[in-house]
Amino acid sequence: MGPPDGPDALSPAHTIYCMGKRRRSGNRVWAIGGVALFAAGVVTLAAMALRQGRDEASSEAGSVPSLPESSPTAIAEPIRVAAVGDSITAANSRDFARGDLGDGSWLSYVIGDGVVFSGGWALGGVQTRSMVENVTPYPDTDVLVLLAGVNDYGNDVPFSTTAANYDAIVKTVAPSRVLISTVPPRDEDPDASRAYNEDLEELASMRGWSFVDAASGTEDVDGTYIEGFTSDGTHPTAAAAKVMGEAVREAVLARP
Repeated sequence: MGPPDGPDALSPAHTIYCMGKRRRSGNRVWAIGGVALFAAGVVTLAAMALRQGRDEASSEAGSVPSLPESSPTAIAEPIRVAAVGDSITAANSRDFARGDLGDGSWLSYVIGDGVVFSGGWALGGVQTRSMVENVTPYPDTDVLVLLAGVNDYGNDVPFSTTAANYDAIVKTVAPSRVLISTVPPRDEDPDASRAYNEDLEELASMRGWSFVDAASGTEDVDGTYIEGFTSDGTHPTAAAAKVMGEAVREAVLARP
């Protein structure tokens, strides 16, 4: 029997056309669907990237950078000073051995602001021999200052004896460092005081001790005291003691 006639009848060509149309329509549907899925994936990835970026930014904004640990500031230990001498050192101190110093003692201008008194002995009129007999060890002394001998050279004691007494004092006190100072002038014999101070400087050099010419600030050009720096030609006033003490303090703080 042949193909039906009328409007319902489909020719082979028409059938092929319809089938092709359906295929093209189906392809368009799949193509559109694929594009939509791809676009959705891109949007999803973009959203995830944006969210991750925001999270990282928030994390960085909320974090506080750590500061390097600071080491504790070291506190400098005070310099412990001992002193041995005669009336030039003791002056008007009420109790020198206990550190109750008068303003006529050069040592009173050394102590303070990082320098402390560790002990000592001083008495008017004595020679270095008496100092040897009376000094004791002063524990943990950083610097021993020796400003002595006016009554040695004033009584014709040989400098070799004075030097031996200096050695004995240093041995007893056993400081970390020794500082030798010049003595102030004697107006009645300025040449003798100058010669003695030269001997002291040479002794300090031979022993490897520190040396300070603290008394030079009290001397006039002729080797006697500057006017107003002594009341009797031998002992310094408080003003002269201050000049000497400041020079000694500078040498103590120098820490060679």
